[in-house]
Amino acid sequence: MKQAGLIVLLNLIMISVLLGALRPLPQVDIRNVSLEHRWISLSSLENGLDGVDLMAYDGVVYQLREGETATIAMGRIIHSSDENTDIVISALEKMIPIGYLVLSESELKQENRVLASVHGVVYDLTHLELWSTGAHMGQHSHGEELTFQILQRAPHNDQLLERARPIAFLGYHPGELESKKTRSAVYVSAFGKVYDFTQSARWSAGNHLGRHSGGEELTFDLVRSAPHPVSRVDRGFLVGLFVFTQSEAEQWVQRNSHHQIQQNRLVDTRIDQPIGIILE
Repeated sequence: MKQAGLIVLLNLIMISVLLGALRPLPQVDIRNVSLEHRWISLSSLENGLDGVDLMAYDGVVYQLREGETATIAMGRIIHSSDENTDIVISALEKMIPIGYLVLSESELKQENRVLASVHGVVYDLTHLELWSTGAHMGQHSHGEELTFQILQRAPHNDQLLERARPIAFLGYHPGELESKKTRSAVYVSAFGKVYDFTQSARWSAGNHLGRHSGGEELTFDLVRSAPHPVSRVDRGFLVGLFVFTQSEAEQWVQRNSHHQIQQNRLVDTRIDQPIGIILE
């Protein structure tokens, strides 16, 4: 009896440790999230990973425990305000949290949901009346990155986020980052995260002091070559993670000899710093 109780206690401790490391997105700040977590793509969520079915709840991806039967449909994105939440939470007790869900910029424009991203987090706005048509007050459309508009220009500031439902992190693949180099969108990446400098006067022409251009990965330059402190990157708006598929990571390494794949991250070996994460 005592042995059975000890096993139950150890299982509860293990689950609490896992959940502590992988907290639901409403409790997570992308500025402080560890890049050492596992990062799951939408494709893997929908199709399974290594033959195991998955589901995402409030941004955390779960897999079914061996020998258990799912009581909800797998391969789905679910949040805490969905119907039948009690059933979902009960089912989570039989699942293992394995990582965070990441949607790419192109995946924001899903036909069956109204999604938008703010500060690197993807929100489901489908249930909000003012977004019922897929647009908001004639100013914003679904599938957009809205950090600057929401936090600096919108009349409601971040109040919208109190009613929205966070479901994933936003990730920019290399091609998506490289396209952000015009005056209408100037993004750069550093330390595995992507920053928007479109509104910065020093990046207004799509480049910075003739040294850097939008669409570039700047980790090494910020650590070793930049004339200003690394913290200056925070003057941009943090809008997402710099992400790679396995094939994109391999191609990147072929072009950048100082970068290596180390587990689920790309690392610049000259400074021993991560520059991006690899999706599963």
